[in-house]
Amino acid sequence: MGVFNRDQPWTGLGVVLFFFAIDFVLHIAFAAQGWDFLFCLIAIEIAIIVHAFGPLAVLIGGQRNSDDRVRAMKFGMAMALPLTIGYWWAVNGMAWSDWVAMTPLIAVAVHLALWNRHSWLASLFYAEKG
Repeated sequence: MGVFNRDQPWTGLGVVLFFFAIDFVLHIAFAAQGWDFLFCLIAIEIAIIVHAFGPLAVLIGGQRNSDDRVRAMKFGMAMALPLTIGYWWAVNGMAWSDWVAMTPLIAVAVHLALWNRHSWLASLFYAEKG
């Protein structure tokens, strides 16, 4: 079975969360060092992760079961909502504005756009044999 188990929804979620945590630490380190180009690259990657957490979890996890893919999308969307607010709060200079409260709609739109394509996402890296 191993560490990377495609028969549960948590695998992709854990991997995406791990990469988000690594990117978060890297963006702090790059900002402290004044490495603007690397900071911008990591900021773009963080933006992709926070807005498409669920689809990335399904893409990376490659769950075989449709219920597991839907569960990964649901949990991914639930994680994306506060992360999206946090991302746009940071982009806004770590200051609150009323428009920041509306930014989870971006994550909702991304997840809904890819919701019915979860089987296609899961098969991109893991082609079924047969």
